Amino acid sequence: MLNCIYCNKPKFTLGKGSKEHAILSSLGGRKLSQNICCEDCNNRLGKSIDDGLSNNLSPISTQLNIKTGRNKKAPTQINAVKLGDESYNLLPTGEMLRSGVQKEFNKSEGVTSFRIIANNKEQALKVLEGQLKAKGKSLNDVKDGIITEVSQYGAQISHTFSFTENDLRSIAKMALTMLATKISPERLRDKAFVNVVNYINGNDEYADDIVFSDTNTELPSEHKLSDINHRIFIYASQEENLCIALVELYGGFKFSVLLSREWCGPNLACCYVIDPITTEKLDYDICFNTNLNLILANRGCQQEKAIQQLKPLFDFITESDLKREEAKIISANLEKFNLVSLDSNCSEEVFKAIVTDLTQMYLKRPSSTRSKLV
Repeated sequence: MLNCIYCNKPKFTLGKGSKEHAILSSLGGRKLSQNICCEDCNNRLGKSIDDGLSNNLSPISTQLNIKTGRNKKAPTQINAVKLGDESYNLLPTGEMLRSGVQKEFNKSEGVTSFRIIANNKEQALKVLEGQLKAKGKSLNDVKDGIITEVSQYGAQISHTFSFTENDLRSIAKMALTMLATKISPERLRDKAFVNVVNYINGNDEYADDIVFSDTNTELPSEHKLSDINHRIFIYASQEENLCIALVELYGGFKFSVLLSREWCGPNLACCYVIDPITTEKLDYDICFNTNLNLILANRGCQQEKAIQQLKPLFDFITESDLKREEAKIISANLEKFNLVSLDSNCSEEVFKAIVTDLTQMYLKRPSSTRSKLV
């Protein structure tokens, strides 16, 4: 039997513990270990530290439309989008839906007029039918009606990324889980990891020494799949008696984690990389050419550099969003002209309509995402 490293009780046989992900499943992680902890501790830490980090980064998960490691959709962001004075929900598909339908009914001289603003005409008609049914009437009783479809641009998503101590504990837990896939269960339970285990469990005695939001440490550029990939590097030095991890989430959020100052095993250098959209991954040993004491001495976070490191991520989100809008405009015009596809045989009127709509979209559309890192 293996003891759970977080409660130290003998709970499971080798390879039969709770599933712990090196990158949180909610962020698109797939790699896992079942030699770490019991179900009770997994659930406890999931609620106390992992959920907070997941919620903090969920706007990005939604905008990238990732699927979790458990093959679930990214969450809908409620009231995340602002357009003028109105709020919209953001779906993983990139679609924005009004938080509520606006309806206005006025009666004058025996005639009822109405105005409904909805996400689409089908929704507006359904609301109208409901109102009419409550009065014992139907759409056949409507004398005059005008349906106007309006496309609006200029929506903005504003989010502040601020990492709490519990978020950092979740980062440390991911790093330790990655290490667990590379060393024996016996070594994982060595006294060398007592400090980081206690920190993950909520002990703050060594909080100032374990996890840093770190813009000063450069991650190896050659082990990369995309601008939005997750990466974890593990380094352990027999000479320096150190074991550290470098963690990168969505290509822009970077952390260094001190896993042990009492490492007594052999040198170790490895990386795990996964693109959360394509799920393409890298998982292999790498060359050890890193001074770990130098990393610990220099780690820290510079606000301007942190924002700069996030730029490729937000450029990727903006580009993806533009492609979705372009596809929607083309699809809407094909439907309008009763066409199946866009090709050279389409009339000049079709191309003119598409160009007009695309131009309007580009002119009215600002940068889609504003963010602040704390």
